[in-house]
Amino acid sequence: MLDRAGTIIPEFLFDYDAHLSSMKRLASLRAEVLCQGHHYVFVGEEEVAALFARSVREAEQFKEHVYGLLRLHGGSVERVVQQIKAEQWDTNKGAKQIEGAYLLNLRTRVAHLAEKMKREDG
Repeated sequence: MLDRAGTIIPEFLFDYDAHLSSMKRLASLRAEVLCQGHHYVFVGEEEVAALFARSVREAEQFKEHVYGLLRLHGGSVERVVQQIKAEQWDTNKGAKQIEGAYLLNLRTRVAHLAEKMKREDG
């Protein structure tokens, strides 16, 4: 979810639609506390709901960004991965995920969205 740089990076690997559905379902809960997997604890119903709402928006924006880059780069997953890495990972001056792990996760997400886009377009 939220990293130490204040960025939300959607972490779906195999099913964007299930991820989005889960985020929306979690956003509808009236949770008082959310203990995120790595860095933060969110307290208060409004703060938790705001995080999930932002997570939904970020996931939708990431998908649209990837779709646009896939169109721009002729469907090349690797070119899209390198561009997003340059935008997100290379510019992050704070603590960040190890590059190899970041690229593995990013490549998986982009490849999944590339397949999803093909199914939707064809």
